[in-house]
Amino acid sequence: MQLKKISIQLLCQEPGMIKGHAGTELHGLFFKALENADGELASELHQMQYKPFIIGPLIGKIQRRDGIAQIEEGNVYSFTLATLVEKLTVIVPDVLEYFQKTLLVIGSAGFTYLSAKEVTDKRTYYDFMAIRNQDSRINIEFTTPTCFRRSGRALLFPEPELVFGSLIEKWEYFSEIQLPILDLSQVNVTKYDLKTTLVQFNNYNMIGFSGKCTYTFAKDSTEVTKWAINSLAQFATLSGVGYKTTMGMGQVKIYTNNK
Repeated sequence: MQLKKISIQLLCQEPGMIKGHAGTELHGLFFKALENADGELASELHQMQYKPFIIGPLIGKIQRRDGIAQIEEGNVYSFTLATLVEKLTVIVPDVLEYFQKTLLVIGSAGFTYLSAKEVTDKRTYYDFMAIRNQDSRINIEFTTPTCFRRSGRALLFPEPELVFGSLIEKWEYFSEIQLPILDLSQVNVTKYDLKTTLVQFNNYNMIGFSGKCTYTFAKDSTEVTKWAINSLAQFATLSGVGYKTTMGMGQVKIYTNNK
């Protein structure tokens, strides 16, 4: 089993405040647990160009004021953790064991671990390649703020080259399965409803876009191109898209729209 995505439930034991979506803190908690389980692997991850894990934002009953989340005692909160390589996937139980034994401090709030459940049926890269649908219309919802970086600049529109280009790079970095050569100029944005949002981290802020975007194919696109792009779109629901996916950004889902 190479891949995994789980939702981790936490119970707030000590109320407090968290800046932004807790991306920095959740990233730090994961690495602390990983270092406890396998320090050598944690060091290896620090050196990787692309990180083989994705962390979603903290969600639950949250009141926000000026970007600060108010966390209440007794409420249940959750975040997702996805892994893209087997040597990290197999150590997830050890990470969860660490969470069970520790008061998890996020911002000024304290949490205890409740449970974890799997939220994807995809276990290998072959599972994504086995997708048979070749939809001519792909609807992607960017559910958390997303952005791309190029030459030190933040890019705030999901151009096909940026979205699917970044997915190709991540796929080829981690998977041994080779994708066909794809001409991304054959993919077009035909509809979108997006907005930009300020994302606060502990020591800096970023701007990302969220919302819905529809991609279609040029008339002369091959069936292989449609199949591969559809597979990558499904892969995005696990891997995330763009920048800072290890800190809550770039989460996506596929939605249907028959209109």
